[in-house]
Amino acid sequence: MSWKAVFENPVEPFAEVGTFEHEGRSFSAGGAFYDPARGLLMGYPKMVGDKYVLGKWNGEDITPLKLVSKYKGGFGRVTMYSWRAHYDGRTFSGRNSGTNMAITMRAKGHR
Repeated sequence: MSWKAVFENPVEPFAEVGTFEHEGRSFSAGGAFYDPARGLLMGYPKMVGDKYVLGKWNGEDITPLKLVSKYKGGFGRVTMYSWRAHYDGRTFSGRNSGTNMAITMRAKGHR
């Protein structure tokens, strides 16, 4: 994708808020978001068939993910996963502790 195409057709920023009801009370929590100005993309890695996908709390897919590596972290007790994704013409990377766990990814070259 060329840079020109990115600026002509940018992806709109979004912020997901999930609400559910339990015993007559409503509870809300923030979910996935995309903030292009800050270079942040947050979601939940999941498996769809034999592929990894970054998804929203409500189950919608955001973009495909690539598992770059996994290694033992946290004093050898926790397996850490490194991910990479392409979204809105940018490359994002981040780490977390696996599928279904929240991850905030940062755009390459963004500070």
